[in-house]
Amino acid sequence: MYLQRNLQKRTTLFSIYHNASACRTWEHQQQRVNYAPVQRLPESSVNSTPKIVPISACIPHEGVLSERVTLVSTDIQKSGGIRIPLLAIQSPNEPNQWVIIDGMHRFAACQQLGLQQIPICEVDYNDPNIILMGWDAITHIPFCPDKQLFQLFSRDAGFIIEEHPWQTVEQVHDGIHHREYLMAVGDRAGTLYTVKRQDNNHTVAQAISAMRSVDTILDQCNPEFIADDLSLNAFSSGVGKSLILRPRYTKQEVLQAIQSETLFPHKSTRHIT
Repeated sequence: MYLQRNLQKRTTLFSIYHNASACRTWEHQQQRVNYAPVQRLPESSVNSTPKIVPISACIPHEGVLSERVTLVSTDIQKSGGIRIPLLAIQSPNEPNQWVIIDGMHRFAACQQLGLQQIPICEVDYNDPNIILMGWDAITHIPFCPDKQLFQLFSRDAGFIIEEHPWQTVEQVHDGIHHREYLMAVGDRAGTLYTVKRQDNNHTVAQAISAMRSVDTILDQCNPEFIADDLSLNAFSSGVGKSLILRPRYTKQEVLQAIQSETLFPHKSTRHIT
């Protein structure tokens, strides 16, 4: 199925491929998001017939990186359309609104191009086969927690930064997923630093707020985002100079954030099966 209108008229421009499993292939090939296997969503979870909806009826659930939006926007114009429909769920706030859960940069690129309609595949978010995971990050230049992170979190007396032996990195990683820590940073020198709150009350709002501040620093290091279940092996094999272990959220927390109109930082969520 192919539908194309004149881009100069700022109407609709997309080509639809009926294959939700390839949703991130192009992004991984073109951008520095190389470490995540493309996953197939279960047929029972995805409406196999893409629907065309007004872009004004869609909202993102997390932020984007502006340089990647520019890359995707350029590709849409060169290829004549969107390669894969965006994945979306029905908004818990509005009956005629959809929340984009996969395809943030494609969505932002369509907005940038002034398109009026986009193709989506609607997902049943309650399907237990849809698993929400996250992204860690690797930098190829030193990312110094003793200078940048200490300065950032020292402004808030509610946070504690602790040093751990590198041998405990797997336990620390699990601790982040269970909210014992907010995040951690390790480097090639074998040092590992964790950030947590003194009261151990790591709510989703606190995690989002903290990661927005961290990403302000991290983005200056041109990070490479990596699936959080692959990050430790990749770093251990010699990829990168610093490893940033980031929070993992739950689907319930995503829905709560959507209901409160709270936007996650970019590359916070990864939906797989």
